Amino acid sequence: MLLGKLCDSNDITPEILIEAAIALLQEKPNLKSKVLADAKVRLAKRKRAGLVRRTLAMMQKYGGS
Repeated sequence: MLLGKLCDSNDITPEILIEAAIALLQEKPNLKSKVLADAKVRLAKRKRAGLVRRTLAMMQKYGGS
């Protein structure tokens, strides 16, 4: 669910949601480590996808198939 949609459906602002999430993560060290681990996996996937997109764009630009 998109952040804006989630906030609208719960009648809160994105800032308040983020503030609450950060407060909860500070209170729950186990949850914090799980969130950070997931964030690292997501970052690696996005970096990989970016590399693939750049490689494909270069192949198209320079006549590759």
